[in-house]
Amino acid sequence: VKQTLAAGIHEVFKIFGGTEVPEFLKDILYDIADSDDAKVTQGVAEHLSEIVFSFVNQRYEDTLCLRESQKPAVQDFTEFITNMIPRVQSNWRTHQRFLENIGEVIKYFPAEDIRNSFGPILITALHTGAVPLKITAAEIMALTLNRIHLADLRESLAEDIVHEFAASALASDRAAYMEFCIKAAETFSRERFKKSFLTPLLKLSKEKIPNMRYKFCRCLKVIRGKYLDLDYDLDQKIHDILSKLVEDDDQDVREIAEDIQFS
Repeated sequence: VKQTLAAGIHEVFKIFGGTEVPEFLKDILYDIADSDDAKVTQGVAEHLSEIVFSFVNQRYEDTLCLRESQKPAVQDFTEFITNMIPRVQSNWRTHQRFLENIGEVIKYFPAEDIRNSFGPILITALHTGAVPLKITAAEIMALTLNRIHLADLRESLAEDIVHEFAASALASDRAAYMEFCIKAAETFSRERFKKSFLTPLLKLSKEKIPNMRYKFCRCLKVIRGKYLDLDYDLDQKIHDILSKLVEDDDQDVREIAEDIQFS
């Protein structure tokens, strides 16, 4: 029964249209989410965004311009999402879909919830997830930072990312930082990316592991494409880094560095 409810409860939310969602329906949703059945968890994870969309649409006509003062109405779902995380982590595909759903609805949540609840969820996924999950987490993290309009909260999360990943002793964490930087460079303004993430990234050019230097070059290719001819000092730094990498002991590193240098 719970499996059936989990797969279709988002449709029940839609039925209420412009009316208030009754408390008993929320209670059913939370009860379903407490299940240890993997199929139940998957059903809720797959349809999280539809549930939140339905809830928000019942209250506000203009969901694209939801004001910060209106966002506490969805705070019930912050705790719900946080409590779901231990259940979705056992299957990386379900976990990945759950993060994608969070990315679709994150704009409806208050900045404090995004920073203090969703930020740590994404940091954990970047630390421990399978590679496809980490790529998704990196993309949603970049989107998350862009959705935090309060500068102090945004900068606080940015500092956590640098500390947790760029400065980590684990190569897997530093690789996750590079993946994040690729997504962040595609999402942020040049000034915001340069201010928060670029200097720690450039320090990773001296990685000891060849595959890590290759990953760095892959990341640098995206960054240089965005900043070329826009910042002379930065372009000179990148030129100096590439001059060393084109003489790298590893052939793959040399080839990608040459490709970047002469593109």
